Amino acid sequence: MTESSLKSMLGLAVGLLLVGATVWAIYMRFAVIAPRLKKIQHELLAPYLALQARGEFETAYGQYTTPEYQQRFPLQKYLEHHRENQAKFGKRLKVTPQQDSSPFFESESSSYLIYYLVEFEQAPVMIAFEVVPGAAGYRIQSAHREGGGDSLWAEPW
Repeated sequence: MTESSLKSMLGLAVGLLLVGATVWAIYMRFAVIAPRLKKIQHELLAPYLALQARGEFETAYGQYTTPEYQQRFPLQKYLEHHRENQAKFGKRLKVTPQQDSSPFFESESSSYLIYYLVEFEQAPVMIAFEVVPGAAGYRIQSAHREGGGDSLWAEPW
């Protein structure tokens, strides 16, 4: 074989590997990750936000956040934050899922970053929830308001 044909074969092999990896990534995104994200939204974030909308903050906090979240934001701080939000933004009108920031290649132990637009009387607020798996299913590990302060994870949404 000539050097030219070896280079051609190597280029073809690299190209086939790239195409294969791209197809696998797309498959993972649509066949594995997308259904998992729908499950997380349906079983975790929708009920969490519905409890909050009904004013059941203690239940939302206790059932849907991780022990690490609860350690970082004790219940009183969590409740105070939501009272301040209501005073600042008014009544919550609507909550809409926006996007996610999940990897193409991941495992069931991966965390997800899922964004929701929360529309209040005074202004809309984009909230990012970091969701992690645990023994009782997925739970909220961290949350923050986009564009809200110096520390990205400083608010107990």
